[in-house]
Amino acid sequence: MEAAAVPSSLVEALPHFSIIDSSTVLVAIFVVVFKMLVRWHRGETIASVQMCGVDFLNGTVVVPFFVMLLAVFYVDLYREMVRSSTAFVSIAGGIGLFFVIGEMLRSQGKVTATT
Repeated sequence: MEAAAVPSSLVEALPHFSIIDSSTVLVAIFVVVFKMLVRWHRGETIASVQMCGVDFLNGTVVVPFFVMLLAVFYVDLYREMVRSSTAFVSIAGGIGLFFVIGEMLRSQGKVTATT
């Protein structure tokens, strides 16, 4: 009987680990902190739970959108994102869809922009 192979790295030990997932969450946290600093610099309310939640969701779409742009050059990277990060791809698609619909309605005068 053959002995089970011992993983030599964290990536091997966690087969569902994805650098795309990790970078998506890190960028989202960075966006929250960055937006808090921008608000502080402007003298506005630094943060509320709602503001941080919106900033975090906005940050979660940066990496998937960036990978989608790179898909023209690196198809394998896009395939890895779709395989391992379906939740983040769905979030990015949903936020992108709402943005486009909002822009279409605003251009028709049916919706006004909010700050």
